[in-house]
Amino acid sequence: MIRSQALALSLLILSWVPGPTHASGFRFDDQGTKAAGLSSAFTAQADDPSAIFYNPGGVAFLEEGGVLIGTSILRLQDGSFQGLSPGSAAGTNGEQDSLSDTLVHAYWAKPLNPAVVIGVGLYQPFHLHTEWLDSASFAGRGLITQAELNTYDLVPTLSLRLTDKLGLGFGGIYRSSELSHSRRLARFNPLTGETQDVATSDFDTDLEAAFGWQAGILHKVSKGFSWGLTYRSAIETDYDGAGRLTQLASGSRQFDDLVRATTPFDLDLPVATTLELPETASFGLAFHFGEALTLELDADWTGWSTVQQLNLDFLSEPDFSQEISLLLDDTLTFRAGLLLKLASGSQLRFGYALEESSQPVTTLGPFLADSDTNSASVGWGKDWLGIALRWSEADDIATRTNVNDVNGLYGRTVWAVTLAVEL
Repeated sequence: MIRSQALALSLLILSWVPGPTHASGFRFDDQGTKAAGLSSAFTAQADDPSAIFYNPGGVAFLEEGGVLIGTSILRLQDGSFQGLSPGSAAGTNGEQDSLSDTLVHAYWAKPLNPAVVIGVGLYQPFHLHTEWLDSASFAGRGLITQAELNTYDLVPTLSLRLTDKLGLGFGGIYRSSELSHSRRLARFNPLTGETQDVATSDFDTDLEAAFGWQAGILHKVSKGFSWGLTYRSAIETDYDGAGRLTQLASGSRQFDDLVRATTPFDLDLPVATTLELPETASFGLAFHFGEALTLELDADWTGWSTVQQLNLDFLSEPDFSQEISLLLDDTLTFRAGLLLKLASGSQLRFGYALEESSQPVTTLGPFLADSDTNSASVGWGKDWLGIALRWSEADDIATRTNVNDVNGLYGRTVWAVTLAVEL
């Protein structure tokens, strides 16, 4: 009865998709409640079906297999912009929309024999969503008013228990992803001698497929110590889609007629872009103090230097194409997680993570404003149910040398709730 109720709850979770928000950068690691409660310091434990994501080498030790289905709900609590000189943004302010995003994850694992376990995972490892309020007056509206990147990885996995203490896992990644972007276009009005917004530009790709791979090793050296290593390849995706230009009334019929005569409004225009999402690696050490207490320390590396720019190309109308300069650098994230098993059978989980910024101040802007981020998490789990709460606050960061002359001070706070059931 309990498991049937859990299945009904999980289906309800997977069917609920609320409005948009902004996640903390591109990479998203809350892919299971146990790990999320530990701030994703889980590479050297990986002892539930979410090991398919965190360390496929740990899948080899899932003697009974299992199914895990869950969701993470992200809420941007504070995404702010304060314009600075020099440039047109000086003295202005901006604010991002604070609605919520929902990301899902699901895993299935089954032993074929004591030495071989197979599994399949579905999760969303990269996520970006930016949406600026008051787009008619926001200083960066010529660069962006809204952007969203969604990724969905389907990962069949094979894991081998080479010895009683050593597991090795491999997975192929089938990634589907899509990208959208909107901004405002302006033109000089010779009748007034001023520059005015004349259109919105919407860029939407199809859901496109690409392929990669991952591997992991988990070594349970002793009852008191284990270590793990996971690697995930970079994946490049070529996107096609449709763009659309929509006219904005200027208040002058003569000027509007002139703009309409020279702009392909209300047509589906072919668009294309390419994006390579980075390779990642994670190394973890877990220290087990008896049955009741585990401490894990992880270091994650992300090869963000593959993301230098994003070209949004209008193939038939190149005058409306856009180049977004990013110039990202590789980063390290340091994680610590503490797991406490209570006599009641439940678990308490605590975690902390420090993520380095990937972005130089010259490209810091309204599309992406990355900075060093501190995260703290807490979680609880018992039997088939788990829940985790994460708070992430990015350091306030300013630029006065932005390549697009949109200078300002950015801040961001994000809350995430992760809920999962294990069947």
